[in-house]
Amino acid sequence: MKTSPLLPLLIKYQEGLASRDFVIDYFVNAELMTRDEAIRTKTIRPGKLIMSGTPGIITFPVGERTSLIQRLKAGKPIVTTRVSDELGKYYVGSILKSDLDGALVTVVQVDRHTDISDHPYLSELSTTQKETISSYPAYDVVTLTKATALPKVHVVTSAPNNKTIGSLEALELPDDYKLSFYDRFTLTNGMIANYTGPDIETTLGVFLLNRVILVIPFGAEVPYVNGKWNIGKIERDITRLVIDGRITPAQVFRYVDYAFSISSLNDFCVPSFSEKSITARPEVLKLRQELLAKYRDQLNDPNIMIMIEDQLVALDRQLMSGDVSSGFLVSGKSFDVQRKRMFGMFGLVESFGTDTDTFSFGETNLNEGWDTSQMDVLANDIRRGSYNRAKSTALGGAESKMLSRNFQESAIVADDCGTTRGLHIHLSNDNKRFFTHRNLTDGTSVVELTESNIDEYLGKDVVIRSPMFCASKDGYCHACMDTRFKRVGIKLLNISPVSISSTILLLSMKAMHGSKTALTQLDDLNQFLI
Repeated sequence: MKTSPLLPLLIKYQEGLASRDFVIDYFVNAELMTRDEAIRTKTIRPGKLIMSGTPGIITFPVGERTSLIQRLKAGKPIVTTRVSDELGKYYVGSILKSDLDGALVTVVQVDRHTDISDHPYLSELSTTQKETISSYPAYDVVTLTKATALPKVHVVTSAPNNKTIGSLEALELPDDYKLSFYDRFTLTNGMIANYTGPDIETTLGVFLLNRVILVIPFGAEVPYVNGKWNIGKIERDITRLVIDGRITPAQVFRYVDYAFSISSLNDFCVPSFSEKSITARPEVLKLRQELLAKYRDQLNDPNIMIMIEDQLVALDRQLMSGDVSSGFLVSGKSFDVQRKRMFGMFGLVESFGTDTDTFSFGETNLNEGWDTSQMDVLANDIRRGSYNRAKSTALGGAESKMLSRNFQESAIVADDCGTTRGLHIHLSNDNKRFFTHRNLTDGTSVVELTESNIDEYLGKDVVIRSPMFCASKDGYCHACMDTRFKRVGIKLLNISPVSISSTILLLSMKAMHGSKTALTQLDDLNQFLI
């Protein structure tokens, strides 16, 4: 297995180089240039690397600085309590610049508490400090020690001209070495904060992605993600951690910030440009002509139209497999809409007009130019998208305003109204996802349905508490609502219903863009009936 010669530096300085500058600098290659020069000139030269690290900042109350400075000078650790936006901001191993005479400090321990009585230094806190900390749902006790200076710059050049700047080392690289996100190595237990377990094979790019997007904001809370990322699943896991109180909104904001910063590396790790990605495949064009000739008399049948499209898309996917651009062409739309219309055929489109059950079929593709005999199909599809976006956007806006007015004074005003009424539901694998985090009336008690216990009720008729049956006056109770409202502290409900109209709005806006017409077979209408 190939091991990246840059891996030792990455592992060694992963804690110190925690800033977003590191993300950019690690993959900027240049001879003895400053970071700004390298970025401005867009100099990318395999075999040469600039790395720089910028410490984060931590500040302390003015009245505490003198005693904290004395402790650091004496080689003793210092402790600080962090709340609100500072909660979850600091993680073990990070090196920070302080306002304690500019001293660098490193985080050696972070403990999360929710009760003021659990504070390890409770007896040393003033009454005001106790009251302030108690006013927040959670707080972090952060222990720090004096740190050594961060490495300023690492310049890596190709052999035999390795250079050293100051006391910093250079790494010998072979002349033909090319920096790659796909360099593989063995990840061992504890090598990165969010991985514990047996040795696994991973890549330099995946390691860096975990470090920047998951470890810096969340520490060890979100486990190491190896291989291809499913961002929807990752963010659902993050949502559950927020609901459970294990991570804070401030940490999520930091996650979003770092997630956006990583986008600057797209062209390095997922190239989109190749000969295949910008040209039509002759095999696809040949198959198109054969299918059009074979089904010439049936091109008014949507089933035949869809069958032709699906065969062309399947062949195109097969031919593009393994191409350098295949990492970029990952969404269904890349093939079902974009490449199909550009290099295959315009295909099946819904006719523009009041009758939504009729379709047109474009036989040529955009790469071949606009065929005047197919002009009406292309023009009407463009008009349909624009018209539907404008018309339905207005509908979505109207629905949003109506829901906002109707729910503007709705709120959760009680913990449990005590009603025994609710929705009578037969729980099954098909519908259980709709009732997770809802309460059911189980005899005289109220039971929350969670991912760990909901399977116990499958196949049973249950009574689900619902705001439709809430007996609270002037509002609703937590027991009749989704339990996540209580966990995250939401009581005002005027915003929640707007998500319904937002769905209408989103669908109408998507109509502006290319879409695939698909065929679905319905075997049981009861699946769509309530």
